[in-house]
Amino acid sequence: MFINYEMATIELTKAEAKEAGVFKSDMYNDLTKVREATGFKVVVKESKRKRDTLKGLTYAYMEVYIEKKAGERKEELQAELNVLRGYVDGKRDILKEKSSYGEVREWFLEQFPEIKSYNDDFNKKRTEAREKKERQRIEKLIA
Repeated sequence: MFINYEMATIELTKAEAKEAGVFKSDMYNDLTKVREATGFKVVVKESKRKRDTLKGLTYAYMEVYIEKKAGERKEELQAELNVLRGYVDGKRDILKEKSSYGEVREWFLEQFPEIKSYNDDFNKKRTEAREKKERQRIEKLIA
């Protein structure tokens, strides 16, 4: 719970709001005391967690993409991917150190920047569509 004196609000996370919704819980009692003392409006803040927008980017997808799109560099990139994943002769070598998924993903996106740019364009269009839908919803409420 955060008391924002500039905006005259009591800011709660989604989890805190859910807990405060339980009658006579500690969070409910605390929120009630703060509201009575300040008279501020209660606001539930959305998390600013960055959503992973490349959810379908699996190892299998990377392998297929290299197979279909790498052209002349196919053999080289497949070998490099296998080394990063800790594979020797097509089998996982438990003694060989492997890179984390994040490191492999970054390497893959460096090799194929068009995936990142396509994803960025898609996210931009999706955000614009959501904002438009939200504006239309608000306009309906006002009208």
